[in-house]
Amino acid sequence: MLKAKPKTPRKSLTKFDETLGQFGRRVHSGGARKPLRSLKELAEEFGVKWQSLHATMRHDPSSPSPRYSTGHHKVKNTWFDPDAVREWWKERKEKQT
Repeated sequence: MLKAKPKTPRKSLTKFDETLGQFGRRVHSGGARKPLRSLKELAEEFGVKWQSLHATMRHDPSSPSPRYSTGHHKVKNTWFDPDAVREWWKERKEKQT
């Protein structure tokens, strides 16, 4: 006959903990977020190939980092804050001229 495992007591909430419902309300009550852009969309806007924009961003330490990324293997999507990328692109073009 199998012995039943003793139940572990539930963690009691303190005044500093929040429930999942409270967490969800806190996260979603911040309002609408501004849309992010993929690397391909930004490359179309700048009139360059996405591969060259990707290489440029990888080798430039001052380039903005992705705000959101998915995937860990062959398929990987990254999204950037368009305002930060536009500002970085403008500064880069000014340095080149």
